[in-house]
Amino acid sequence: GHPFSKFFTGNKKTLLEGTKRQGINLRNELVKFYEAYYSSNQMSLAVVAPQSLPQLKQYVSDAFGDIPNRQSNPPEDKWAFNIQPYLAGKSK
Repeated sequence: GHPFSKFFTGNKKTLLEGTKRQGINLRNELVKFYEAYYSSNQMSLAVVAPQSLPQLKQYVSDAFGDIPNRQSNPPEDKWAFNIQPYLAGKSK
């Protein structure tokens, strides 16, 4: 498979041991993130194929039609502009 098909951020120490040490249930946090942000309004799809447009629309509808639209905002909206930028040589 393609290298990007595998989860490649973190390791056992950071994802399992580190989160447990901090009292974080990683699975619960991932489920909460999924339920908040896994939404069709956050997704884009490009399809290039020789089939007719009606056939492609049917394929896409069949494959992705069950993805819920939660009308969610992007996750970065929660933190964007709330974190002060780093200014070299400046103190708060």
